[in-house]
Amino acid sequence: MNLLCQVFQYDLNTSNYAIDLSKSKSFALTAYTDASWAADKMDRKSISGYVIFLEDVPVTWSTTKQKCTGLSNMEAEYIALLEAVKEIVWLNIRQNGCVFLELPIMKSEIFSDKQSAICYLKKNDYLLITIIYK
Repeated sequence: MNLLCQVFQYDLNTSNYAIDLSKSKSFALTAYTDASWAADKMDRKSISGYVIFLEDVPVTWSTTKQKCTGLSNMEAEYIALLEAVKEIVWLNIRQNGCVFLELPIMKSEIFSDKQSAICYLKKNDYLLITIIYK
C-alpha cells in the first residue's frame, strides 16, 4: 500500500513537469553507450546501457542485463551499441510519424569507448548513424 501511495504522490508532484524543446535548433539524436562485461558473477552475463539525447535533453535511457553471454568485452559493447542503434531507429520512425511537426531525419551520433565494437558495427554501414570512439 505504501508503494501505491508513493506512485500517486510522485504523479501528483511531477504532473506539471515538461521537456522544453522550443529553443532547439536541430533535432539531432546523440547516444552514449557502455557495457560491463560479465558483471553478474552468477551467470557471467554482461550489463549494458545507453542514454539518448535530443539536443541536450535526455529522452530515453536503458540499463539491462544482456540476454546472451558475451565471450569478450567487444561482444558486450557491440550488443550495447546495437541496442542504442535500435532505439535511435525507432525514435526516427516515431519522429517521422508526427506529421504535424514536419521534422527532418537528422544524422545521429553514438559514442562508445570500445573501438573494436565500433569497427565491427561499421562493417554493416548504418547510413544515418555515426559511431564515435570516446
